[in-house]
Amino acid sequence: MESSSLLNSKQRKQLRRVQKRQKQKNKEAYDKKVMEEQKLKAKQEREIAVKRKNEIETIDRKQKRSKMQILEEQNRRLQSMVIQYEEKVDELKAYKK
Repeated sequence: MESSSLLNSKQRKQLRRVQKRQKQKNKEAYDKKVMEEQKLKAKQEREIAVKRKNEIETIDRKQKRSKMQILEEQNRRLQSMVIQYEEKVDELKAYKK
């Protein structure tokens, strides 16, 4: 009897060791899976952040262009007004003479 209970005890210990190793392997596999998911999520977040940054820069460039176009148009109008003013001044000078 004692030999069979000793054997059972040895078998139980061995079974516990095997179960413990399997549990550790499962935990490591789960941790690895979680880590990979976190890496993938971080990569996706970085890609989204880069896309947003590029979109914002594109919008800023478009706004700068449109502001520049508005300023150029205002400049043309002002130059036209200056030319008209100078022509009127010349007409008035000619009329005075």
